[in-house]
Amino acid sequence: WEWHPTISGDWLLFGRQSFAARADLVLLRNLVTGENRRLSRLAWGRRTLAEPGQVSGNYAVWFRCTPLCNVFLYDIAAGSTAKIPNPSRRQQYDPSVTDDGTVYFLRSGRGCGNSVRLVRHPLGGPSRVLASLGAGRDSGHTYALENDDGTTTVLFDRVRCSNGARDILKVVDP
Repeated sequence: WEWHPTISGDWLLFGRQSFAARADLVLLRNLVTGENRRLSRLAWGRRTLAEPGQVSGNYAVWFRCTPLCNVFLYDIAAGSTAKIPNPSRRQQYDPSVTDDGTVYFLRSGRGCGNSVRLVRHPLGGPSRVLASLGAGRDSGHTYALENDDGTTTVLFDRVRCSNGARDILKVVDP
């Protein structure tokens, strides 16, 4: 079973459930050369999860929960992985990334609607909150899109915890 594919240039990022290995995988595939890179492998277990985020330019992002969720940034050219700082030890999940390595992700407490924040983390810089959701609202699946004017549009869904109603929110990051 494969899910959440994104593509940038020659690279395809996606998740795969491997029933043979009993694990969630995050994979990066070069569509021209056929090269495959396994960015994350997380064995199935109680409250574990590995999910792809987005590939853009030279960067790919994903998150994994063991059970604390953290976001990871992969530099394709260097072949190196960095964990996005999590000073508050809150859940960090559903990342997206731009060509310059700026990561956008969600940070919240445990449980639906527990202080959800959309966070921006530039390559090598401090994180900054871009948006906050009210109590009883949750979110997921961010997507960053670079605009011709140098801004970045970040799309993310907003979910009402009480009934699952969804809509899409947009934040423009100057």
